Amino acid sequence: MFPPELAHLGFSSSTRRGIRYILPPSLPISSGTFLMGSDASTDPDARSDESPPHQVTLPTYYLGVYPVTVAEYACALASHPHWPPPVNWRSQSSHPTHPVSALTWVEAWRYTRWLTTISQHAWRLPNEAEWEKAARGNDGRIYPWGNRFDAYRANCFSQGETRATMTPVNQYPAGRSPYGMLDMCGNVSEWLSTIWNKKHFRYPYESTDGREILNTHASFRCMRGGCYLFPPSLVRTTARHSFDITDRFDWLHGLRLASSSPPSRCSRDETASVANERLGGSSHGQGQAY
Repeated sequence: MFPPELAHLGFSSSTRRGIRYILPPSLPISSGTFLMGSDASTDPDARSDESPPHQVTLPTYYLGVYPVTVAEYACALASHPHWPPPVNWRSQSSHPTHPVSALTWVEAWRYTRWLTTISQHAWRLPNEAEWEKAARGNDGRIYPWGNRFDAYRANCFSQGETRATMTPVNQYPAGRSPYGMLDMCGNVSEWLSTIWNKKHFRYPYESTDGREILNTHASFRCMRGGCYLFPPSLVRTTARHSFDITDRFDWLHGLRLASSSPPSRCSRDETASVANERLGGSSHGQGQAY
């Protein structure tokens, strides 16, 4: 099923060889240098593993505007009945516009491989530097919108209160990052490609030092963004988290898609027909999204 809410947000749906898949809207992150990391001189909540702040230069890449949703992941499960669903899939499947969660790192990576094959476009997990630049921009923001926390811009634990549940991926449009990404702060934590190892892979970040090797037996990978149960200090743009690649907590462990080249849209004829059918004959999208 292709939820009409996702069509409205710029997602597109198509079928290849009888297999349904959904692509998210994505936006370019322009090439250039940005400040990665933080310390107590600029952020009192900064932790030692975020230091030292340093400059990182990246080429242009593309990132999903939203984390991968339940509806998107359901397409992969439908085409691979032998894949084990997330532990709370019955509950998740009733909320197709929420971010998918309870995925191991291997399952998140496998989803990117599946989507690459079926869409014929190379998708992958973002690395730590790509995620952080998309979240904080070029001006070193503590949160995607600025340096002060605002509970109305993110789904996380705040001031002794928690919403205690995930929310639709477009629930907090005011939390948009400088590059146009939503849910970079709270809701669901996102698996990254980067290996976590405090001894061998400290800051400064260097993509060629081995931390971005995929075919390795590394037990821990990085996550970013925090989830709806995390306090503001843990959903900052520089806050780093790591989990065992076999972990799959039902309140955590989602993903966001990245690509090194401009993603192609689904078949426009089919996408338009689905959108028109579900949205009463009008076509909605985000004009600048790829």
